[in-house]
Amino acid sequence: MPKLSIVMPVHNAQPHLSMAIESILSQSMGEFELLCIDDGSSDGSSDVLRAFSQRDQRVLYLPQENKGVSASRNRGLDHATGDYICFADADDFLLPESLERRLTCLEERQASVCGGRALIVDARGDELGVTVGRHKHATFRDCWGVPFIITTIMGRAEVMKSARFPEDKTQAEDWAYIVSLLRQGLTIVPSGESPVVAYRWYDASATSSNRYASLLGCLQVLDTLAAFPSSVRAENGAPTASMISKARIREARFQRLAGHIVDCIFRDQTDGLDAFVASRMKRNRGVFKSHWSENIFSTAAVRAFQVPLGSPELSYCVAKRAKHAFPFLDRLPATLENKGFSVAFRRYLISHAREHRNTQPSFGQLWRYQIDRISFTSVLAGWHALRYIRRLVSKRRK
Repeated sequence: MPKLSIVMPVHNAQPHLSMAIESILSQSMGEFELLCIDDGSSDGSSDVLRAFSQRDQRVLYLPQENKGVSASRNRGLDHATGDYICFADADDFLLPESLERRLTCLEERQASVCGGRALIVDARGDELGVTVGRHKHATFRDCWGVPFIITTIMGRAEVMKSARFPEDKTQAEDWAYIVSLLRQGLTIVPSGESPVVAYRWYDASATSSNRYASLLGCLQVLDTLAAFPSSVRAENGAPTASMISKARIREARFQRLAGHIVDCIFRDQTDGLDAFVASRMKRNRGVFKSHWSENIFSTAAVRAFQVPLGSPELSYCVAKRAKHAFPFLDRLPATLENKGFSVAFRRYLISHAREHRNTQPSFGQLWRYQIDRISFTSVLAGWHALRYIRRLVSKRRK
C-alpha cells in the first residue's frame, strides 16, 4: 500500500499535463500513487495519461464521462489507498521536495491536515512575483477567506475522506471542501514559508462569464457560512458558526465584490457592472471600514495583465486603465466610499500613473508580455509597406 495518494482531475489539459506529471514523478518522496481521473477529455490528454501509466506503475489512469472537477476529485478520494491524500491540478506543477516537506510537517507535528504556500506563475511558467497562502494555522473561524489553495493541502486519508466536494457546484468547490473539513473542528497547520506548488494564472481561462461565475460561487459559499445555525455543535466538538461573526462575512462579501470591480476595470469589461454592484450592495447591509493596501490592487493587476509584480510594464498597464476607471468609479454606490475602497483604489491608480511617466517599459518587454501587440504590429506593417512603396517609386524613376 502506498504512503500517499495524489488525486489529479484531468479535462482537456494537454498543453501542461506532461509537465505536471513529471513534476510529481521527480519528487524526492516516491512512495505514492498518482490517481489521474480523465474527465471526458477530447484533446489528447487521454493519450498522455495512458502513456504515463504504461511507463510508471505509480500512475493510475481512471477514465470517466465528463462529470466535472468535483466528481473527479470525489472519485479519486474513493479510490485512494494511501495513508495520506493530497490533490494536484493538471495545469500546475509541484516544486522540488513538495511532497516530502508536507509529509514531514504532518508527521513531526502529528497534525491531521497541513497546507502550504503557492508560487504564482504565468502560462509559460514564469514567476509573477506573487505568493499566496497563509503563514499561520487555519481553523473554522478563518473560513471567511480561502486559507490555502486546494493543491497545497495534504492530510491523513481518513480525515480527507470525511469531506466531499459538492458536485452541484462548478465554482469555489475547493473552498466549500475546505469549509467542510474545518467545520469538523480540525486545524490546518502551515508547512512553511517556502511555496510547495506553482499555480498558473493565465488569461485564457479568465473570460468575463467565468470570472462572474467564480464570484457568484464564492458568494454562495459565504451565504452558506452565514446560514450555519449557531446552536449546532457536532458530537466531536466541532466549532459552531458563531465563531465567524456576521460582520466578518459581510466584509468578505464586500471584498469579493470589490475584487471583481478591480478585475473588470483592469480588463476593460465594465458594461453593466455598476448596476450589478448596486444590487449586491443592497443585500450586504452594514457599513464598516475595510483595509485596502496597494498589494491587494497590485495582485489583481498581475492577474489581469499577466505581468510581474513591481515591474515597469505593470505600471504601464495600470496607468493606461486609470483614465477609464475614474468615470466608472464615480457611478458606484456611495457605500464604497464609506468603506474606503474607492478612495484607496483612486490613490493606487494615480500613483502608478505618476510612476509610469517616470519609468518607461522597454519595447522588448512589452512585446514579451503581449502588451499593445496589435498597435506594434500595425506600426511594423505600416513601416514595411512604406519601404515597399519607396522601392517601387525608385524603380519607376530609374
